[in-house]
Amino acid sequence: MPYLSIQTNVGIEEEAQKRLLTEASKIVATTLNKPEKYVMVAWTPAPKMTFDSDPNGAAFLELRSIGISEPSRQKLPGALAKCMSQHLGIGADRVYLVMMDVPGKYWAEGEQTFG
Repeated sequence: MPYLSIQTNVGIEEEAQKRLLTEASKIVATTLNKPEKYVMVAWTPAPKMTFDSDPNGAAFLELRSIGISEPSRQKLPGALAKCMSQHLGIGADRVYLVMMDVPGKYWAEGEQTFG
């Protein structure tokens, strides 16, 4: 049920994208203590983006999940910013992350909600 969307203006090769998505998925699953089989990670490459009026590399991440605990909320920004920095070659200070805790009754897989 966790969904992580990654938007970045940094272009990387397809194999590098796969490695980034795999690592991000593991970080989300481990930090949220959720089975990785429920984690979805999306990659949106190369939108026009500036950060502090600077068009160089940056990333915007959105994480939606059911039940983001306080310890997870505190660990995720550092872990995901480090992941983006390593895979995209950008500073962690050029990564924004928005986290949204979604009630299970508003999240469905297939034909059924989780709440």
